[in-house]
Amino acid sequence: MALFTDLPKAKPEYEKLILDTAYFLFYTLDVARMEGLLSLEEYFAPPEDFAKSISKKDLPLSPQSKKIIKVLFEFVINGLESDEIADIAYYSIVSSKEISENDAEKLAMMMIAEGTLEIQKGANPRVLCSKLASMIGDDFGSKLTSLYEEWNDSWHKPSSACEEPKIAYDMSCVSDIVWHGDNLIKKIVSENRELLVKVLAFEDNEVKQKVYRNVSQEEKERLEKEIAEIEKPLLDEKEKFVAAVRKSLFDAGYQFESYDEFFNQ
Repeated sequence: MALFTDLPKAKPEYEKLILDTAYFLFYTLDVARMEGLLSLEEYFAPPEDFAKSISKKDLPLSPQSKKIIKVLFEFVINGLESDEIADIAYYSIVSSKEISENDAEKLAMMMIAEGTLEIQKGANPRVLCSKLASMIGDDFGSKLTSLYEEWNDSWHKPSSACEEPKIAYDMSCVSDIVWHGDNLIKKIVSENRELLVKVLAFEDNEVKQKVYRNVSQEEKERLEKEIAEIEKPLLDEKEKFVAAVRKSLFDAGYQFESYDEFFNQ
């Protein structure tokens, strides 16, 4: 169900803000789908820089709007229910005098509120595009659809002969797996399951949840059952697990980078 029923009319002078807002949402959704919601934590810059740090574009929004965006993303990453996020987004926008008195900003923030919920559930970017296009009228909707196709072609263009190297965070302990994206977690689970069970038992909940989010419900239940039976992991098992993960990533063609290099690309 749509959050907002009374949308400001999109005027020609709103075009840049509307299209930049859509780009911000497309980019963020793709990052979240490829690397997992937790990966968005690295963008927790101060509120005034938050939107720019996500999309590399500086959205011309008020400090209040940027603060709301940051809060919504924090709730998404922390696993708040979608209904609760929807309520917070709705009331934050409609009750803000700074936003409500500026139709262009109000429309942009309504797009961001709807987009945040799509990002939370990992929606197909085309679904997000259709939803946003339906919010801004036929003329802007057509431009937005064209923008999406151009963006999608450039963002997902086929690899060239000079393919970018695959980069992975250089692990030093078991808990470092939380820094890797969902695709790498699936690879780690599938290739190192036996060792993973032995070392996961005594890791904190964040590490376990990172793994559980990337397996089926049946596999999650099996892992939980096996983990509950583990008494105490041996130090050499933890070292074997880290070594095994590093070897599997190296064999798959990944290059390792340090913490600072990996998170400041």
